[in-house]
Formats: sequence, C-alpha cells, structure tokens
Amino acid sequence: MTRQFWSERLPIAGIHAGQSLSVLLPAPAIVHWGVDQWGTITDTPTRDTGIGVHVADLPVATLRAGQCMDFTWRLTDPDRWAGKDFHVDVR
Repeated sequence: MTRQFWSERLPIAGIHAGQSLSVLLPAPAIVHWGVDQWGTITDTPTRDTGIGVHVADLPVATLRAGQCMDFTWRLTDPDRWAGKDFHVDVR
C-alpha cells in the first residue's frame, strides 16, 4: 500500500518510507504539519470527500526511515485548533 490513513478513531504510529499519509477529519480543516521536530512546516487544507470525511493528503513519500512528522489541525468552522500535536514515524 502506498498510502496510509490516520484518524483520531484509528491513529497510526508510523508509515513505511515511500508511503504517503492521509489525515481523515470530520470537518473542514487546515492540517498544520512539520517534519523532524517541526523543522519544515506546511499547511495543507482538507478536501471534502462527499461521504462525511474531510481528507488532507500529506506529500511525505520522499521521507526516509528515521524521520518523523508532527501535525495538528485547525477546524475552519468553527475556527478552533485541535489542542494537541500528533506524531507519526517513518520506518
């Protein structure tokens, strides 16, 4: 599988090098994420799948084993942060 999926109901701790990560959220949001202790920060908006899930596809397939991603999100309506950070390792 070239893509892994993360959600609050089914969080994952890691992905394999070469895989992408999709963050599944229940509402429109901006996923605020960084690589290697927030060294490089990017904001990725979610897209509406039309089935009650909003998805942000994080382009992390180029990360190497040993690197990691941290992320949080800001809902756009209402404007509210998740209030915590999440972590995924690349294996």
